Amino acid sequence: TLQVCDQERVEDLFAETPAYVRFEIIDFNGKALSKTVPWRHRNKDVFMFSGVIAIGANARVNTFFPDEVKESKLGNARLVPIWSTRQVLPWARTEAGSVERVYCHQESLHDQEIPLPRTLCLRMLKELQQFEGRGIDILAASELEFTVHRCVDAGFLPLFEGVDIYATLQNSKAMAFCSKVETEMLRVGVDVVTINAEYGPGQLEMPLAPAYGIDAADQAATFRTGVKEIAQEQNLTATFCSKPFGAASDPGNGGHFNFSLWEGSPRTANGSTEKRNVMKSDTGDLSKDGKNFLAGIIDHAPALQALCSPTPPCYTRAGHWAPNPSKVDSKCPADSFYIELRMPSASANCYLVMAGLIAAGLDGLRNEMPLQPPRDEKDNVLEHLENGHIATTKAKPLPTCLEESLLALQADKTIVEALGEPFVRWFVGVKEAEMRYLHEQKEQSAADENELWRQLYMEFL
Repeated sequence: TLQVCDQERVEDLFAETPAYVRFEIIDFNGKALSKTVPWRHRNKDVFMFSGVIAIGANARVNTFFPDEVKESKLGNARLVPIWSTRQVLPWARTEAGSVERVYCHQESLHDQEIPLPRTLCLRMLKELQQFEGRGIDILAASELEFTVHRCVDAGFLPLFEGVDIYATLQNSKAMAFCSKVETEMLRVGVDVVTINAEYGPGQLEMPLAPAYGIDAADQAATFRTGVKEIAQEQNLTATFCSKPFGAASDPGNGGHFNFSLWEGSPRTANGSTEKRNVMKSDTGDLSKDGKNFLAGIIDHAPALQALCSPTPPCYTRAGHWAPNPSKVDSKCPADSFYIELRMPSASANCYLVMAGLIAAGLDGLRNEMPLQPPRDEKDNVLEHLENGHIATTKAKPLPTCLEESLLALQADKTIVEALGEPFVRWFVGVKEAEMRYLHEQKEQSAADENELWRQLYMEFL
């Protein structure tokens, strides 16, 4: 479903018969995988390798095959297009005509569902809506940072130098590229709210407007792939890798996730909304439901860290230049109330962040988990609004490396049951294979850690 912000321009894109349609899925790393199908063949069966989402961030890592894939003798599975997600991609146009993209489901292997991130997210959204029959929906927006570089003989050169965050002259250095991104995204209903240079060479931030349910995750996925394609057309490289350059203390790319919960009828006959913000109490504080949901997130935060920080360089973000990325803010603007989850890096898969967050929050709702009283400690704290003021809550220590995060994920029985054992097994297998590759390459070459991270993650994340 597309945003209505630019509906006339969106409809204009469908005025011509497209030349091609991409049958696309998103893997664990948020990487788009697709087959391009001539429009005349769109209703024919299209197949893709059944273990493709387990290949990893880069085809250099292809050392993990889930049991189901081995049993199928590395067979293919049919891509089932979800035509309601059909979009024309204006930046992908060819001489033959326009190119569309449709997200797909992948058929099961031996009655075992392939754990595609988008499919998993849809299942968790359905569970949220079914909770006590209340029809609760999530309103969410991604706040993504990324870096842009010129491709030169010596490697990569940042689009601009310096750390002058928000400086108008710094912003203007990237404005031609950003304007292209903003206008093309608006044409497909992805609404960029602001544009600014961030605290790093070539680093930009372009937060998105909120959308309900799966639309929010679809828009983040469309944005990520679209930004990278637009950059590629201009002989640039855009990456959402959390630390493409610099030392551990240098800036990293964050992917804060903002959300609130709503219930009620989406629209009345006259077009007005009757939805109620579940997280806001009548007195303007965090409601009981909001506190329970937040308590669930806090309780399961160690396991969620694996989904929010899915690559080794993600862990260089903590405790350095950025605000504490393990912090949860709940804010109460004049007309709204939402929580900002700062755990995710820009490398996180938006579908998995949303799915994990819902699984944790639902556990808090179902068990009416109390939100612990505010504490004064400055370490491992999460902020929330209490009686109109920001207060902090003591949280469990978060894992400080990917190995610890994966162990925490596997040990959290509630999250494993909610997301499914197959997903956890596939996800952990992919991440362990990536870490093995990095370890082996470090032993075999003189390349430093940052160079190895760039080789594995920079191009496709």
